[in-house]
Amino acid sequence: MNGFGQASDNNNQQLGWQESYKTAQLMKLPDLGLVCGASIQKLVTNHARAIGCPDEYIILPLLSVTAGLMGSMSKIKVNQVWQEPPILWTMVGATPGTRKTAALKQIMIPLLEIQKEQEKYCHLPNMDPSAARSHKLLSGPMGLADLIQVLKKTGGQIISVCEDLEAYHKLLGISASPTKTQMLSLYDGLPFLGVDDGEIPNVESTCFTHTGMVTPEYIVKLHLNNPSWLCSRYLVACASSPNFSTIWKSIPMSPDTPSIKSVLQTLYNFHQQPTEYTFTEEAWKELTRCHDEEWTSIMSQLENDEKRRSIIEKSLGQIVRVSGVLKALLNACEYTKHLSDQKGTKFQWDFLIDRDMVRRSIEFSKYFVEQKLALMLLTGFSFGPSYVSQGSQLTALRQQQTQQQKQQTVQPQFPQQSPQATQRVSVSESNSTASVEDWSNFVYDNSDVDIDEQQYADFMHMDRQLFAQTYAKRIKRLVESFDDGYGVSATTASQKSITPPVRIPGSNNRHPVWASALFFQKVAELGIGTAEQLKHPTNRKFFWRFKRKRPNELTEKNIQLLHYLKVDMSIYNKIGPRFPIPLPPVSPSTPSTSNADYSGNEDSLDDHTSPERDDQTIKSEPIDEDE
Repeated sequence: MNGFGQASDNNNQQLGWQESYKTAQLMKLPDLGLVCGASIQKLVTNHARAIGCPDEYIILPLLSVTAGLMGSMSKIKVNQVWQEPPILWTMVGATPGTRKTAALKQIMIPLLEIQKEQEKYCHLPNMDPSAARSHKLLSGPMGLADLIQVLKKTGGQIISVCEDLEAYHKLLGISASPTKTQMLSLYDGLPFLGVDDGEIPNVESTCFTHTGMVTPEYIVKLHLNNPSWLCSRYLVACASSPNFSTIWKSIPMSPDTPSIKSVLQTLYNFHQQPTEYTFTEEAWKELTRCHDEEWTSIMSQLENDEKRRSIIEKSLGQIVRVSGVLKALLNACEYTKHLSDQKGTKFQWDFLIDRDMVRRSIEFSKYFVEQKLALMLLTGFSFGPSYVSQGSQLTALRQQQTQQQKQQTVQPQFPQQSPQATQRVSVSESNSTASVEDWSNFVYDNSDVDIDEQQYADFMHMDRQLFAQTYAKRIKRLVESFDDGYGVSATTASQKSITPPVRIPGSNNRHPVWASALFFQKVAELGIGTAEQLKHPTNRKFFWRFKRKRPNELTEKNIQLLHYLKVDMSIYNKIGPRFPIPLPPVSPSTPSTSNADYSGNEDSLDDHTSPERDDQTIKSEPIDEDE
């Protein structure tokens, strides 16, 4: 094991895998209606609720099975020279008693029924018996040698569904070098070129997909201690376990829910001949934009971290694969609905992957990347807003407004705190029902509210009320920091230790710049300032600044919050004149088209300097904020 692996292993033993897994659990699955489509959401959610399991137990195995049914004759074409096979490896962290076996049965039983029906069909008198080999769809755990033989007999196509992926990895011998070579070839869908009994097998391409459940302990150790080539190729989800018996959470399935078997049967029938899912020009541009403006920015922050860089590098190809698989699954759901509606029109299978589908896949892939980085003790990277996440926020806002309208006559009651005891508040999965901005009802204890050090940047998953209570001192320091009119940079916040400390394996830096950027975004949610992301004109890297509101921009709620934080308004009001910034903010979801001349203005991008101003500029010395 290399030095980094040893350091990660020691750190894992020190911190405990439980904390890392809990951090990944805090990252909720995106709204399936936004990232997959309404028909897929209906299929997944209704089947999950019927047995009382999380949606992750259905959607991830369904993605792998869909990819497997697309088969070795299908491909996803991005442009003339780049294409990906429909191969997805997925794993779900699951604990006993969460209906994981029942969830896998909903996938396995329809597959076995389809396989049995096809075998009977192939044994009819007028059918060629040799064609029966291509209808073996499902297999259990097996060793690598057996897997190779099975693929040769099935034309290179097989789907493995396992309740215990850890046992499957042991059978395959994942840690051995020959296994790595074979598994990488299978992940890329390469043909068999080896000689078997003096003959080259006639397998031009392969499609080996597998899915299953793993224990929380194993999924953490897999990402911490194993080589990056394995964990970077999985789509991972750490579902939140229910805190009560799942049988009481089950909901009868609505009659209009399509059966999983009908959807899988449709996928199988439509991919018995060569198929090609093609990106449109706009979809290709969207993928390029994602790489240039979001992925490259994150990669630049991981220059010396090869293991975590590989997570980002492989995710771009996974976006392409997820796009094609989601497109096929969406077609199958729509076709099943078309048949149930008994429409007389002919259904047209759509093989074009448009910009909207790529955006959905990007948002979905961000979730998988964040899950893996959290399991590797690295959380808090922000990919920037997207139209999907903005749509999710809009939906949540509408739901919140509806709830507030129903509770207009109910005045929320806030518990009173004594200065001797700070209230213990746990992170809730649901939003707080109390008014987040009604700060006058809380008592602030300046001596005990801050924490010493956190293992992860988990403040990103707190609601605004808990965040303001926990980090009141640090928010106060940020809004009282020297502002020359261009805000406070993330580098300055890190150097002055304003950001809550995080722990990074193998590093003594407790206040990295990326944590400051996340802290800025979280403070901006309180409404007392804005967090802006800009791009440097020379190295093209993104950097962040926090701009607090000017005194004349503060609302009554803002002032109430500042009083709660005990902010010195005489210091807060010292903000330099904000001239037009020579570098406009760059939204990660919109390509930059600025033609500004940056010559001679590079100093304005420095953390402590700004363009020349007249003599009337308000001058203020930096405040000594060391605790």
